Amino acid sequence: EEIRKTVAGLLKKGGGYSLAVALVIFIFSDKLGIAVYSSPEAGHFLRLLAPLIPIMYTDMLCDGCHSETKTLPVIAMCDSFGRTVYLSTGYNTSLASQLRAVIAGI
Repeated sequence: EEIRKTVAGLLKKGGGYSLAVALVIFIFSDKLGIAVYSSPEAGHFLRLLAPLIPIMYTDMLCDGCHSETKTLPVIAMCDSFGRTVYLSTGYNTSLASQLRAVIAGI
């Protein structure tokens, strides 16, 4: 029971943190692209990939919890969900077509 509460708390806090980071990167993607990479195109890619931040962070959090507990089925479900969403064919297909369009325009 204590482990379940700890994991639930971690997922809540991690979810809130990752959503906040994704939102900041999404909003300031143009400025970040220019400041970090000296490229406005990089800002476009940051904006495209920002929605993946909560999914990737949750997956890493679940992997970390799983390596510590090795017994919780909740972690296995969470990990499975993260991988399913992260590897979603629809999103990857959409992203790939947008990347092709950008590369063709270069």
